[in-house]
Amino acid sequence: MDDDENSQWANRDIFNIGSVQGDIKVVNYDKQPRSRQEFKARQRLLCEMRAELAGRKPLHQSVVLNLGKEQQPHQVQRPWDVSVKVGEQRSFQLSPETSILEVFDEPTISGKLLILGKPGSGKTTTLLELAQALCDRAEADSEAPVPVILELSSWQLITKRKFPDFWNKVKYDPPINEWILSKLQSKGVSKEIGEHWIRYELVPLLDGLDEMPPERQVKCVQAINQFLDSEYSPLHLVVSSRKEEYENYEEVLYLNNAIC
Repeated sequence: MDDDENSQWANRDIFNIGSVQGDIKVVNYDKQPRSRQEFKARQRLLCEMRAELAGRKPLHQSVVLNLGKEQQPHQVQRPWDVSVKVGEQRSFQLSPETSILEVFDEPTISGKLLILGKPGSGKTTTLLELAQALCDRAEADSEAPVPVILELSSWQLITKRKFPDFWNKVKYDPPINEWILSKLQSKGVSKEIGEHWIRYELVPLLDGLDEMPPERQVKCVQAINQFLDSEYSPLHLVVSSRKEEYENYEEVLYLNNAIC
């Protein structure tokens, strides 16, 4: 790649997200019609998300939802950074009118986003605002994916018997896709349907990376990156974390951008 091409990529690194208009329609990529069981499971999951958001609303009703946001692309490793040199990545302020849904929809973010902030700065509030907007979209558009909020503090070691010694137990970190499936099952979504949904039908919103024990946080970042680089890689994924803890990790998340 020559210097002119490098310059073009560097310019693309800075974009005016406040100018984005309209919603990005997410299509059902496998083109298979939903079964009656899938339709019922989708409606049940949407109802559960609505109830969860309604239950959390009193905790955040006094917080201004459209909080000050700043894009910080250097906080993540974007897929094209592996093979393309894009130059210096700078932080810049977004328009005060920019909603979190507009950030999520921006083509260069495309639903893969890291939400950072200091304690009490509104990370979870921003995540809930996004979940609310995505629920509204999913109810209006049957092809839009359903958001599901998952607390990363529940990502825990699993004890498993080591074959062939039946009595020899080992502990291992569950792959993120297996952990998500187990959480979906607790919400009434069967494993079979969950496996079918995990790539295109859901928007996993992973909250509280910093709320895990310090030694688990780095392992969780690695597990999320493995998930993003696997055959189960989701079309969308959002993670929230405290900024200070995240900046101490040696490995960054393979997402498309970050806001603070």
